[in-house]
Amino acid sequence: MTLGEQVLEFEKEVSDESFVNEEKENILKLTTLEEVKDYYMDDRGWRGDDDFADTLIHLLSTLEE
Repeated sequence: MTLGEQVLEFEKEVSDESFVNEEKENILKLTTLEEVKDYYMDDRGWRGDDDFADTLIHLLSTLEE
């Protein structure tokens, strides 16, 4: 399973189906943990939100490059 596919599975658990379908192409392009971090911190606006930062740290710890 690619890194993007792993992130997509995470999104399916935490987001509604319409959002997942909207972001699917962007998510599947993610190929490194750094890209995943940047996607959530910047594109999704999680930077500065402690609750989301904890979720991101947990997500990153479970992904395999």
